[in-house]
Amino acid sequence: MRNAGLSSAIRLDDKLTDIDAVAGWRRWLAQDAQRGRGLLISRPVDANASPAPGEAAHAALLRHPGLARVLEARVDSAGLRVVEEIGSSHALNDRRCRLPRGDALALQLLRLLEALAYLHREGQSHGALSRTTIFCDGKRLTLTGSVLRAGARAMPSADVRDWSELTAELLRRAPGGERTELVREAARQALVALDDGRTLNAVRVAHAVHRALGAEEHVVEPVAKPATASARAETDESESYAAPRSRGMQIAGSIARGALTTLLTIA
Repeated sequence: MRNAGLSSAIRLDDKLTDIDAVAGWRRWLAQDAQRGRGLLISRPVDANASPAPGEAAHAALLRHPGLARVLEARVDSAGLRVVEEIGSSHALNDRRCRLPRGDALALQLLRLLEALAYLHREGQSHGALSRTTIFCDGKRLTLTGSVLRAGARAMPSADVRDWSELTAELLRRAPGGERTELVREAARQALVALDDGRTLNAVRVAHAVHRALGAEEHVVEPVAKPATASARAETDESESYAAPRSRGMQIAGSIARGALTTLLTIA
């Protein structure tokens, strides 16, 4: 039995729930018998097409708030097994799943885009972003399966297209907060750019959205900041976006969307 360099083998309870397969991987939901946390287990359908244990171990060490934490990537008698922590989340294609609304949803979708940008910077690609690989606990969106294509060199533009299509779909009926409109516009412009044959990666698109939002406090930080008075003030300010906007804010939003369009066009 070869351990891929992470934690010792996780003890699972006796109940495994088979869920939809993803890109050549079978998946099950389970509970950690020791800690009671929700887990997602993945095994390759074809062992010859799965990442090498060393590649899986390296990818499993990547950390981002938008990626499910990989607890284990190891080889046992049945082959490679990847275990990710999902807590109380459900996949978006699960009818039990509840999504945040309005600007909260827009910012979580932006967080997923930043997770993809992080993977792209690390020389990885996801390749299977969809309702079956994104989980949500009612507040936070989490992307699973980041290890399943370890070492893959698929075009990052495929990840951008998947993110853009899903974002446009989820925000279509969302209330029109300023951030909601900007993230929706980013997805639309990215699809236009891809249809025109331009190559986009998530790094470029995320940069364009941040520039359009126009303030660093909109960037999702990998490590949470202390709840200082200024941080609480920023939170109160962000919540005010859900209220009706003034004429001045509408004009500022139009300018920001124009900047976003220009940046994505240049990209």
